[in-house]
Amino acid sequence: MSKKRSQTPTTTILTKTNNNVTKEKFYGNTKPLSNNISNQNNKNIQNHQNNEIIQHNLNKNYENKQNNETKQDRDDNLHVLIRVRPPLSREIPKDLPFRSIVLTNNSFNNCSLVEYLGSSNSEKERQKEWLESSTMFQIHRFSFDYVFDMDVTQIEVFNKTAKPAVSSILEGYNSTVFAYGQTGTGKTFTMEGFTYDSNDELRGIIPRCVEQIFEYIESFSQSDTKFMVRASYLQIYNESVSDLLKTERVNLQIREDKKKGVHVEVSKN
Repeated sequence: MSKKRSQTPTTTILTKTNNNVTKEKFYGNTKPLSNNISNQNNKNIQNHQNNEIIQHNLNKNYENKQNNETKQDRDDNLHVLIRVRPPLSREIPKDLPFRSIVLTNNSFNNCSLVEYLGSSNSEKERQKEWLESSTMFQIHRFSFDYVFDMDVTQIEVFNKTAKPAVSSILEGYNSTVFAYGQTGTGKTFTMEGFTYDSNDELRGIIPRCVEQIFEYIESFSQSDTKFMVRASYLQIYNESVSDLLKTERVNLQIREDKKKGVHVEVSKN
C-alpha cells in the first residue's frame, strides 16, 4: 500500500535560472525561500506564510474552546450520585454488631458491595466467617460522580445535588434532579423528608429547592423585576401518571407537541 503524503499546505514557485524554468514545491513554511525569487514572489510567499500562522492560531483557539466546552459539559451535564441508606432499627441484630455490606472510600467517588459466597443463613455465622476467612466474601467496586455514606446529612445532599441545579434554572437553563431506587431505599426521605417545617433539618430536596427559588426572588424585592412561578406535583407509579395536588387519582396522558414538546396533559377539572 502506498503511503499518502499528509495534507500539508503547499506552495509552488517558478524560478528562472539561465533561461531554464524549474518548478519547486515547498510544504508548509519550513523550507527557506530561494534567492532567485522575485520581490513579488517573496511578498506573496510571506503573505501565504502569515495566513498559515493566522490559520494555525485560529485552529489552536478553536481547539482550546472545544476543550473548555468539553470540560464544562462534563461538569454541567449529567451527574450520578449514590446515597447509602443507614439501617433501620429492625435491621440491626440485637446481640451482634452491625456490619454494612456497602463500603465507601475517603474520596467519596466509589463504593464497594460485599458479596457473601458461603451457604450459612445465620447472621452470626456469616459475621464469624467475615472475621476468620476473607475468601468467603467477594468485593465488587463501582465508581460514581459522588457517593454519600450513611452519615450524610440532608443539607449536604442538597448542596451537592439540587442546589447547583436550581442555580442553573435561575440562570435560564433546564435542570432535572430525580431519585431512583427500589422500594425502601429512602427516595421519599431524600426528596421530601419527614415534615415540611422550614426549621426541620431533616427536610428534603423539594422543600429546600422551593426555599432557594423564593430566596432568589426576594433578593429582587427592591427592583421592578417580576417573577411567575408555576409548580406541578406529579407521581409516576406502575406506569401511571397522577397529580398529587388533587385528591382523585386520574391517569394523566403524556403528549408530544411541536411547540410544547413532550409534556403531561393537564386535567381541566
